[in-house]
Amino acid sequence: MSEKRIAELERDIRIYGRALKYLKGVYIESLEKACPKPNLEQLVDTGAYLRGRISGMECRLQMLKNVETDSE
Repeated sequence: MSEKRIAELERDIRIYGRALKYLKGVYIESLEKACPKPNLEQLVDTGAYLRGRISGMECRLQMLKNVETDSE
C-alpha cells in the first residue's frame, strides 16, 4: 500500500511541477504583453498555491519513505 501511495505522490509532484513551469511561462508572456495588474496578481497567487501543494506533497512523500525505511 505504501509503495502505491509513494508512486502516486511522485507522479503528482511531477504533474504539479509541470503546471508550475507552464504558469511561469504564462506569467513571463503576460509581462511582455503588459497585462492588467489583477491578472498578474492572480498568476502569482496560483503559482504560490502550486508551490505550497508541491511542498506539502514532498513532505508527505518523505514521511512515507521514512516510515517504509523504519518498518524494514
